[in-house]
Amino acid sequence: MARILHIFTTVDHKYRTRFIDFVGQHDLGYQSTFLYWERPELSDSLGQGSTKPLRRFSKKLVSAKSKILFLIRLVIECHLRKNDHYFLHGLFTNNRLSPMILVTLNLMSRDQLRTVCWRIWGGDLYGIEEKPLLKTLKKRLVQRIGCAGTLLEGDVQAARLKYEAQNLARADLSYPLVVPLTQKSVQKNQNDKMKILVGNSATPTNQHEEIFRILAGFELKNFEIHCPLAYGDTTYRTTIEKLGHELFPKSFYSTQELITPAKYHEFISTIDIAIFNTNRQQAVGTILLLLYLQKKVYLPSSNSPFAYFLSLGLKIHDTSEIKRQGPEAFLKIDPKEYEMNQEIVFRNHSDQATADRWRAYLCSGMPRPKLRGS
Repeated sequence: MARILHIFTTVDHKYRTRFIDFVGQHDLGYQSTFLYWERPELSDSLGQGSTKPLRRFSKKLVSAKSKILFLIRLVIECHLRKNDHYFLHGLFTNNRLSPMILVTLNLMSRDQLRTVCWRIWGGDLYGIEEKPLLKTLKKRLVQRIGCAGTLLEGDVQAARLKYEAQNLARADLSYPLVVPLTQKSVQKNQNDKMKILVGNSATPTNQHEEIFRILAGFELKNFEIHCPLAYGDTTYRTTIEKLGHELFPKSFYSTQELITPAKYHEFISTIDIAIFNTNRQQAVGTILLLLYLQKKVYLPSSNSPFAYFLSLGLKIHDTSEIKRQGPEAFLKIDPKEYEMNQEIVFRNHSDQATADRWRAYLCSGMPRPKLRGS
């Protein structure tokens, strides 16, 4: 049977777990091997939803020995075993193993590198400062690999420009949403207060303060501001937490701890309006879930996912509308306006649609034709 090697270059746990379970539940026609590491505090629940055994090699980074063992496995899989496809899930340069990972990958043969696909995450492309040596190694690698996997043409254009890789192709690949779209239903906010979600993490790219200032100027009544701040920059988290309580002393709520995907889905199901004032590609999966749930969503039109959402026929708003239109238009929600969003997201991002994209790429090596909203 043909073989795939999946290499995760970040310790992110939630999406990795979901993807491995997804591969176990959908026959992609290949034997899949997953290579990753994790922080000691993260419990390993990988593969619990799989219907068939998968080969997984992981190491908790608790000692120099564990790093060496991880790198040995990487060398074995990249240079001593024959794999038909290689997927780099994120290409980060800010962790302890980045130098050796980049060196190992760059030493692969030209024929092997043609079968490598970089699955862009966003944080591995936008707004990052890379050390000169690591950037050089990453640039050399990106210039020689087969393609970048993303639904967003803007991501590939940014990668071509940043790493001078004009021949980098795009493969229409996406991750499954953190919660499977198994039924078409909408959970409404049972609270009499308007619930507004701002951002998805404690990272400066969310630009929380700009939105906070606008909403504070609206002098809203009977509302709640919710901010997920469970991961990101500690200093920034403290700043946003303080500002939120200053501007909305009785209406600001933040989430400081990671919660399960099921709990997160339950939480966003009760949101009325979501604002993602991000200055780069971020939170695409969360936005798709909110659109599926027929929520009113705001995103900067300059952000690369905005054009993708419009191309599918999804109803989404530009964040510039908030200040320009004022509080009355901001709070107005017509449920019928967002009904089609659920059907479009289901058609394009159900587990089955996502599996079809992966099968099409693996069978042909070429991007799958885009699914559209009509």
